[in-house]
Amino acid sequence: MENLSLLLDYSFQAVVKNWRALVLYALFLIILTLLYVVHPISVIANFLLQLMTIQVMVYYGSPLLKEVSKEELYSFLESSTVKKVFTERFEVSAGIFLASFLTNLILTLVIVLVVFLSGIPFVHSLEGISSPETASILLKLFALFLFILLIVSWYVYVYPLALGYAMGKEGFGEAFLGFFKIFAPSLWKRALSFKYFVFITVTGILGAIFLLIGALLLITVIFFPLGAVFLYFSNVFFGGAAARSYFITSIDESQSRS
Repeated sequence: MENLSLLLDYSFQAVVKNWRALVLYALFLIILTLLYVVHPISVIANFLLQLMTIQVMVYYGSPLLKEVSKEELYSFLESSTVKKVFTERFEVSAGIFLASFLTNLILTLVIVLVVFLSGIPFVHSLEGISSPETASILLKLFALFLFILLIVSWYVYVYPLALGYAMGKEGFGEAFLGFFKIFAPSLWKRALSFKYFVFITVTGILGAIFLLIGALLLITVIFFPLGAVFLYFSNVFFGGAAARSYFITSIDESQSRS
């Protein structure tokens, strides 16, 4: 896959060429990790970590929203500075972060509401219930599980397209509203593309592996720096995958119209 090889090489070069930004990222990661110990501040630290993650994704992903050569990408990386990586298009990142947070909150409330309205009793109240009633409860639990799985799967699958769309906007407001396109049927239609399915499945699996390795390495102090490298790489990779997925579906949509 040409797009996948381009994305892997681009992510690797982003780590190598912008190593100063990686060092600052690692320092931020250490500070935010230490703040997790302080319970009242841990929530703020978590928000800051998510915002930093989205910032890295948006900065490196933006160039991949259009047709671009390797030479242009390398030129972009060469011109990148620590300040650019963490401040350029920050208002877009902030808009996406807030919209993503509210979307997560909405979906969580929907799931909680469905669980509440399902009328499924607590485990301790199952004692003394007849077998037919138990079977009915188990059937409801299975249906509830499928519903939650469907919601989560839909969100994970469509999220890259919404991120890629919002990534191409300008300013906080446009990016904020742009991310809510995740609820638009037109975006869901794009997600039905076979090219998108293959690309996002492969990149999703690879990105999850990079992320898991990074998270595991962060557990030990000795391998913490290496873990930071993997996390930084995965952020660049995920941001590029989101941008490229929207670009791919844009081409498919334009071809289907012509």
